Amino acid sequence: MKKILFSFSLLLICFSYINVSAIDACTTSEMTRLRELANNVEISYTYEIEIFEEENIFLIYDLQVLNLHSDLKISYENKNSNEIIFLNNNNPTINGLGENETLIFYIYAYTDNMCVDTLLRTITVNLPIYNNYYYFNKERCEEYSDFEYCQEFMDVSDLSFEEIDNKFNEYLESLRIDKFADTFKNNYIYVIIGGVLILTIVVIIVIKKQKVKKDSDL
Repeated sequence: MKKILFSFSLLLICFSYINVSAIDACTTSEMTRLRELANNVEISYTYEIEIFEEENIFLIYDLQVLNLHSDLKISYENKNSNEIIFLNNNNPTINGLGENETLIFYIYAYTDNMCVDTLLRTITVNLPIYNNYYYFNKERCEEYSDFEYCQEFMDVSDLSFEEIDNKFNEYLESLRIDKFADTFKNNYIYVIIGGVLILTIVVIIVIKKQKVKKDSDL
């Protein structure tokens, strides 16, 4: 009887171990599920423009992590400081960031099984530099959006506004030259077409006159 009870207890222990192992295992299907959750995560940002001196502005960025599932956790590394910080899952936001900062987000599994702490995805966010010239010449830039220095986000710190204005005047002159060239080209085509038509009419008239003359000679 004791042998039977011992065997039965051993079976129960083995069965419990198998169940616990099955629950704790990091299966392929579980990893697929977690990676899909990680792929749904997005990083969005808003910004405020601050003017700190004439013709100079800077942006203050606020970042927010969207679609962060409870089975995930996230940290980020600011490449400017090389500091790694874990975010609060209930309110994953970062405030007060500056222009030209690069952040790398690491998304991990945050589960009760063996997948926990597995790195699932990384997201790199580069916070762009706002174009001071665009800000103070917005009306002009909206009208001439093809001008090289009329992009809303770009670094123009190596140029003064006067230098960019000079380049803008050169850009306008090139537009005028291109417009003149197109007009001349179109007029030239019309002249050729008109000349061909006139020549064709003259040839037809000459042929008809020659035919009439031949008929009259007969």
